[in-house]
Amino acid sequence: MKAKETTYAGKKFRQLNFDEKQVLFDFYEKIKGNKDAISMNIDLTDENDLDTKKHDVYALYKLRQMHVINLSQISFRKVSKEFVSCIDMSSGEFNMLATIISVASVAEKNVLVLMDEPEISQHPSWQMSIIDYLDKCLRGQPCHLLIATHSSFLVSDLPMKRSEVLHLYKDKHRLIKAKRIESNTYGWSAEEVLLKVFHVPTTRNRYLASIVGELMNGISYDTMKEEEVLSKISFLKEIVGNLNDIDPMKKIIETIIETFEE
Repeated sequence: MKAKETTYAGKKFRQLNFDEKQVLFDFYEKIKGNKDAISMNIDLTDENDLDTKKHDVYALYKLRQMHVINLSQISFRKVSKEFVSCIDMSSGEFNMLATIISVASVAEKNVLVLMDEPEISQHPSWQMSIIDYLDKCLRGQPCHLLIATHSSFLVSDLPMKRSEVLHLYKDKHRLIKAKRIESNTYGWSAEEVLLKVFHVPTTRNRYLASIVGELMNGISYDTMKEEEVLSKISFLKEIVGNLNDIDPMKKIIETIIETFEE
């Protein structure tokens, strides 16, 4: 009825496939006797509970997308038993909750879920928790996540042996290229992620300084193999162009490269 009354909702409803419409109809049949409020208890960390109620979560998600229900009509109960309306949540709280619920509602075996910057509006400590929360609510669902992010905190929390990082960049012809980060990024410092993944060195990047120190020490005392020296020099060549001209580290690196090439 709401879909018929509202052009936007009607258009969205017509775009649904048969199975999606069936989910909404089943949900309506389940709740049509409730006139005041609908209460649902769902444990997102319990795969059995989530699996049995996934269609209900999906129905709510779709109804909100269609503007049949709005945020002011949805409340959550905290562990403290207090109720909080979606419109009273901070943008970070709501984004985190919406991300987890929307992913959990569509996750199926071998599905590929695309996520664009889930860290938006998130406190750094929450950015470090996104992957852990997704892991918990997707337990038992062997799906794949493809995440576009600028968060060093998210990158440093990717699970070992179950994740890969690709750095996207434009070459001199303005073509988009992808470079696979060979090492596992779990536990990396923010400086290391900024430098190795995003190629954004900082004036006081301790990781970059340590590379320069190791290289100078290895060359001075002849304790570093030639292949390792070549590898570090090659890496510094890639990085030096991104450094600001007033950065003292840039002059040091340029001197090392010039001296080595001579």
